[in-house]
Amino acid sequence: MSSQTRTWTRKDGTVVTKTYEYPPDYKPTTAEERFFAKVDKEHASGCWLWTAGTSSDGYGRFSENCRGVNAHRWSWQFHFGRIPNGLLVLHSCDVPRCVNPEHLFLGTPADNCHDMVDKGRHCTQTGTQNCNTGEDNPTSKITWERVREMRELYQSGNYSQRELAEHFDLSQSTVNHILQGKTWRRSITG
Repeated sequence: MSSQTRTWTRKDGTVVTKTYEYPPDYKPTTAEERFFAKVDKEHASGCWLWTAGTSSDGYGRFSENCRGVNAHRWSWQFHFGRIPNGLLVLHSCDVPRCVNPEHLFLGTPADNCHDMVDKGRHCTQTGTQNCNTGEDNPTSKITWERVREMRELYQSGNYSQRELAEHFDLSQSTVNHILQGKTWRRSITG
């Protein structure tokens, strides 16, 4: 067996030494090998889909040197080099899991917003067909029926916003936004 010893200092000043034992046939893999083992290049769309872990917003996540990075950013850097400060790696295909360098391009945050608007992937004050608001939002904690109930209870004068927040298991600021019509607006009139 081969071994490797590592020493590091914790934040509290404690020095730690650890020895790792590896079997004789162990061959360390490169970041490139690990990355591409998690990519499906055969997707019909031409996208190279990330098949491993993703973030809550659907972007692939990859770990290199104990640091997590978005997989599409790692792919860009692997194929083209460093990403200049202030620039983002954008998708021409709009598939967050895609790491195909031919589908990636650099842009500013403003470019990203323009791309989103041009492709109709934004929500406005009045909403678009792509907006997941109210019950259509998969993370919603309340329904239109409960919103109407909350508004009726508040208008009765018997409940404070804090009491409603507790009753509906929401934050007080969320209740305030609902009652003021900043959110769940469509339900105010009906």
